[in-house]
Amino acid sequence: MPQPHKNYASIDLAKFAAALLVVVLHLGPGGLFVKQFLCRLAVPFFLVCAGYFLFSKLQKGSAPGPVVLPYFLRILRLYAVWTALYYLALPLFTLSYNRQEIAFLVHPLQLLQRLFLTGSWSVLWYLLGLLWAVALCWLCLRLGLGAKGTLLAAALLHLFGLAGQGIASFSLQVPLLGALLNAVQLVFDSTRNGPFFSFFYVALGLWLAGRPLPSRRFAAGGLALSAPLLCCEVYAVQHFFEGAASAPDYYLLTIPTIFFLFALLIQVGGEAGPAHRALRAMSTLIYCSHILVWLVLGFICWLLGISLSSPALFALVLGLSSAFSLAVTFLARRRGFRWLRWLY
Repeated sequence: MPQPHKNYASIDLAKFAAALLVVVLHLGPGGLFVKQFLCRLAVPFFLVCAGYFLFSKLQKGSAPGPVVLPYFLRILRLYAVWTALYYLALPLFTLSYNRQEIAFLVHPLQLLQRLFLTGSWSVLWYLLGLLWAVALCWLCLRLGLGAKGTLLAAALLHLFGLAGQGIASFSLQVPLLGALLNAVQLVFDSTRNGPFFSFFYVALGLWLAGRPLPSRRFAAGGLALSAPLLCCEVYAVQHFFEGAASAPDYYLLTIPTIFFLFALLIQVGGEAGPAHRALRAMSTLIYCSHILVWLVLGFICWLLGISLSSPALFALVLGLSSAFSLAVTFLARRRGFRWLRWLY
C-alpha cells in the first residue's frame, strides 16, 4: 500500500487532462470516439483516484470515520460553495427563452431533489455523486463488509444502473427490472448518479488501496486489450440502441480500462512538485467553473449581439476557464486571498 502522503505527478497530469476532456465533452468538437470513449473516461478516473487516495490513509483494522469525515466535509463544502455560485448566477445570466430550465429554483420539492439526489446543477452532479459514494463506502465498512464486500455491493448497484442507461429500451421491457428502473428514474432522474455510478468507482479505488497493484507491464497489456474492446462496446451500444430514451453515457468495459489505466499511471509518474499540485487544483476549478463561464459568456454575447461558432465558443470557454483556474490557484497562496481555496 502506498504512503498516504505521497503525491504522484502522473496522476496530477492525468487529472488535468481529464478536466479538459470534460470541457470537450460538453462544448468541444469531436465524434463518437472522442465524446463517448475518451471523454467518458474522465469522471470514472476522478472517482477511482478519490477512493484510492482517501482509503490509502486507513490503517488496517482502524475505524474509517476519522479518515472519511474530514474528506466528506471538504467535498460537501465544495459542493455548497459552487452550488451557491451557480444559483446566484442562473437568474442573472439565463436568457428569457431558457428560463424554464431554472424553474426548479422556486419549487421547493424540485430544489430539494436536485440538492440531495440528482445534483444541484449540471456538472455539480459529480460532487454530489462523490458524497454519496464516500458515505456508502463508509457505511459498508462500518457494517463489516470490508473492501471486497463493499466492491461487490457497489458492483451490483452499478449493473442495475447500467441497465438504466443506453440499454434502457431493452431493460424496461423486463417486468420487475423495468418497474424498479422507472421508480429509480422518478426519484433520481437517472441511474448515472451517486449510488449507481460513483459508488462503484470509489469502491474500486478503496479495493485497490488495500492490495498490490498489477505490474507496469501487466497494466500496459491490460490497457492495450481493454481500451479497443471498450471502443467496440461504445460503437455497438450506440448502433443497437440508437434513439433510446436514455442516452448511453457509461459502459461496462470502462471498468477494466480505468483499472489498468490507473494502475499504469500510478507506477510511471514521479513525485509531484509545486507545478503538479497547481495542476491538481486547476483540474477541480476547470471542471466546476466551465459551465458557469459558458453561461456568462453566452449572456455577454447576447447583450452585444455577437454570434459565436461552436469552435470559437469552445476555445473561449476553455481559455477563460483555464485562466480563471490559474489565477485562483496563484492568488490562493497569497495572504488575504486564502479564502479562494474554498473553490477547490
